[in-house]
Amino acid sequence: MKKIVITAATGNIGAKLVKEIVRSGNRVIAVTRDARKASTLIQPGVDIAEGSLDDVTFLTRTLSGADAVFALIPPEYNAENFRGRQNIIGDAIARAIAVSGIRKVVNLSSLGAEYSHSVGPIKGLHDQEQRLNGLVNIDLTHLRAAYFYENTFFGAHLVSGQGIFGTAVHPDVSFAHVATADIAKIAADLLLGDVHPGIKIVEAISEPRTTMNTITEQLSKAVHKKIQYVPFPYDATRQALVGGGLSRDVADQFVELYDAMNKGLIRSQGLNATPRNVVAFQEFAEQSKAVFGA
Repeated sequence: MKKIVITAATGNIGAKLVKEIVRSGNRVIAVTRDARKASTLIQPGVDIAEGSLDDVTFLTRTLSGADAVFALIPPEYNAENFRGRQNIIGDAIARAIAVSGIRKVVNLSSLGAEYSHSVGPIKGLHDQEQRLNGLVNIDLTHLRAAYFYENTFFGAHLVSGQGIFGTAVHPDVSFAHVATADIAKIAADLLLGDVHPGIKIVEAISEPRTTMNTITEQLSKAVHKKIQYVPFPYDATRQALVGGGLSRDVADQFVELYDAMNKGLIRSQGLNATPRNVVAFQEFAEQSKAVFGA
């Protein structure tokens, strides 16, 4: 039986990954900032570790004696310096890995992490890949995820209230996207595998090519009403994000990300893994239709 540490365990990916690991007959240490929010994770085989991901002492203690860690830098959407905050957390994770002696690391990253500029919030994930690459004698996998299906939830109020769906991504730009459930499946397989020291990149992709027009058509089928896709100008997108509670810097980072998508920078390098029982977006939309007011 292996002991797997999962950071940000109450998140979209972490909570699903906890279930995958426990289902396989192994143990989980679920890391969370607030143990009260982790009540749904409590079950046989799961231990809760409450603490902050920027606390090296806490992380080192949590990682010590474990077989593998799923390392994730959770986004802090109110951060005045988003990349700076990513690097504070990323540095703490890397230092704890080095001191704890843990041998297997699966680092959640993103398509586009090969770039150090022009890709918005992914720049901080590039920094973390480079930081972890400097560690020695570990089995390190950078799990580069595509655009999350769950990102459509940010437009749910427009779908239910106005019958439109919109982002700053051009309607016919083709990009890959992924279900967080599929990320969890791939991560579980990687975490439970044998240790082979070295660095590799694996991509998590459920659907290799889609467009916002296609996503909107599939949402229309799920909620049984006609939805129109509306591409938003960058300035309007920035204002809406700030109005929704994001810091100005975070809003700027997301506008830069949308621009990178429009320019085709966020693309697969052909290193993708095939998830078990791939979740199609149409299936996801049907399962999530209540979120969109249907």
